Amino acid sequence: MTKLPLALLGGALLLASLLSAQSIDNNPSCVQDEEGVFILAEKMPGYSKGEKELFMDLLSHDFWPEMDLSCWFHKVQIHFVVAPDGQVSDLQVELAGQVECSDEARLSELKGELHQKLLKSLQQMGPWIPGECDGVRVPVRVKFPLHVHLSFR
Repeated sequence: MTKLPLALLGGALLLASLLSAQSIDNNPSCVQDEEGVFILAEKMPGYSKGEKELFMDLLSHDFWPEMDLSCWFHKVQIHFVVAPDGQVSDLQVELAGQVECSDEARLSELKGELHQKLLKSLQQMGPWIPGECDGVRVPVRVKFPLHVHLSFR
């Protein structure tokens, strides 16, 4: 079986979907989801070392599972909540874009392995700068894509 080493290119932080969202106190800059977590804040959370370092730090952690020609994907969406104290929680990983896999069990295994490694990586990165609404720190859900570029050996 041919193994495919992976390289990662990061993108900018993206806002989560505004479906089922409501602004608070007539402030359109502060929008909460149905769980009370903000998906839009006046001041969005940020990585304490900056956006460029965010992706460099993610790249420095070897968290990509090995994929082969029978089971691979191009894009991963990462969602997590940055709490008012800057701690990261509620990590969710979604495979997006083109997903090719004839073995559902293997795909589930890859996703689980990726989730565990991303969680460990995010925890090692330390606290984030929390989001704010009306000058108050609030929990904010952030979402960003990771693009997987496959190379053959």
